[in-house]
Amino acid sequence: MAEIKSHEFEGFLQRSVSAYRIFVIYGPDRGLVSERAGQIAGKSSVALDDPFSLIKLDIGDLQKDPGRLLDEAGTIGLFGGEKLLWVRGAANEKYLVDALDHLSQKPLDATSIIVEAGDLKKGSLLRKLAEGTRSIVAIPCYSDDARALNGLIDSELASEGLRITPAARQALIGLIGGDRPASPTEGRKIAPYRRRIGTIGGPYMHRRHRGARAPPGDPNGVATLSRHTGTFPRTPHK
Repeated sequence: MAEIKSHEFEGFLQRSVSAYRIFVIYGPDRGLVSERAGQIAGKSSVALDDPFSLIKLDIGDLQKDPGRLLDEAGTIGLFGGEKLLWVRGAANEKYLVDALDHLSQKPLDATSIIVEAGDLKKGSLLRKLAEGTRSIVAIPCYSDDARALNGLIDSELASEGLRITPAARQALIGLIGGDRPASPTEGRKIAPYRRRIGTIGGPYMHRRHRGARAPPGDPNGVATLSRHTGTFPRTPHK
């Protein structure tokens, strides 16, 4: 049994993901579920642009053909090598649970399986299987907590050489909240100012939070940022 908590995921991704073949990623935060699935897929040795190696299945495909997951897992790829089966939209379907249960009991030498599911209740069939089977990894995804949001902000801004004041950080956390799809994009909206500004301060975030319009001649709020940092860049980077 392996259940990976939110704060454990990055370490798991870097050190342990290759030791497993079946991943059940679930939770109410659909954006985070999709993001985690993509990160795990990226760590596989499968070429994600190769339709013979990456097989994407919607749960509707399995509903029409409940045996398809077993068939795909047992089929050798056209050119051999690794294969990734990526199932999206799962809930608590018994045919999916039965297939994963069967596949978890034997080595999957050249096939990996990622299942994206919704908010599985404690004791539901799919969650119970994932949490209770040693060869399956269960990865719950809930709305970002404060530590995760702070880490996300630091990562996005550090990549652009930016810093942020405590007041602006709190405003940004309030702006993005637990909306995972919005979390990285809000960081990237302020990142185009790059190294010319250096530090993002409260006035800019306050104006973004209120949704106020920028003054004429300053459509991107550069002057607002500059007043706080003491720099006056002519134009932001695109």
